[in-house]
Amino acid sequence: MKLLDLFKSNKKDEVAEESLIQNENLLTAISPDNIKEEETYVRVGSNYTRTLLVVNYSPVIDQRKMQQITEMSENVSITNYIKEYPLGEVKDNLVKSIKQNRMKKEGRFANEQIIVEADAEIESAQQMLKNLTYANDKIFLLHTLIHLVAKNESELEQLTLRVKSRFSSIGVIHNPTDRAMDAFNSFLPLSKNHVKELTYKMMNSEAVSYFFPFH
Repeated sequence: MKLLDLFKSNKKDEVAEESLIQNENLLTAISPDNIKEEETYVRVGSNYTRTLLVVNYSPVIDQRKMQQITEMSENVSITNYIKEYPLGEVKDNLVKSIKQNRMKKEGRFANEQIIVEADAEIESAQQMLKNLTYANDKIFLLHTLIHLVAKNESELEQLTLRVKSRFSSIGVIHNPTDRAMDAFNSFLPLSKNHVKELTYKMMNSEAVSYFFPFH
């Protein structure tokens, strides 16, 4: 066999192997042969997946940082559940939030960080009350899920660390231990959120718009 023929043969084998891997990944995404729940992730065919939740949202959402986050990676997908919140309940909860944060500031264990965070929450709630009164704004309940896909468990752990670091500007990222399958099912396009009690934030229409890449 000539050297050129050998090179062509090796090249064909590499292309065939790459095509086989791509087809396997596509088949896994469309119709996985098995789904197995582990403690902190879900195996879907040959892929390792994990659905994280945003909890303790930052009082102030930065529009520019949200744009950067939504363009992070093709292995990272974001699902948002949005529901309009009754106006009367919103005002009652905002007044309650202001009172609770004032008490938190005056609490026995209040340090500088707690006071700063409480002030930010009070300011945010007061501004929202003004908008509801004068600007006829609407308030929504937002639930955010972040779905990760990796080839193996090690890659999944590395991707999780990167996502937690990048998303820290909008809130605390939580991996729902023992609720991995509930979180996974909530990510699916079935309009059913099984972990809504773990992730939610009241926001006006402007803040909600920051969570979408087409804003």
